[in-house]
Amino acid sequence: MTFSFLFQTLWSDLYLRWIVDPTPQRKVMQTVKQLREKDKELRLRAARLRRQLVDLEKEAREAGILQSTPPATDPLSPAKVVTSPDADAPS
Repeated sequence: MTFSFLFQTLWSDLYLRWIVDPTPQRKVMQTVKQLREKDKELRLRAARLRRQLVDLEKEAREAGILQSTPPATDPLSPAKVVTSPDADAPS
């Protein structure tokens, strides 16, 4: 928080408390705080899931379930699944 924000809040709380009802602003600030916390949690979860995907793809490649393909432009693009030796052969 910046000093000006704190000063504005202090000013509002002390001098305008009989004129302006601060409840709506407090509710908005609480909602903003909750949204920031939720955003942080979701970003952490997404990062964990990305790491888990990389680990699982690595295990699948080592087990021979996935073929190693050159990296695409999207690092999270799915790898090619090996279903049978003749799966890549044209019909």
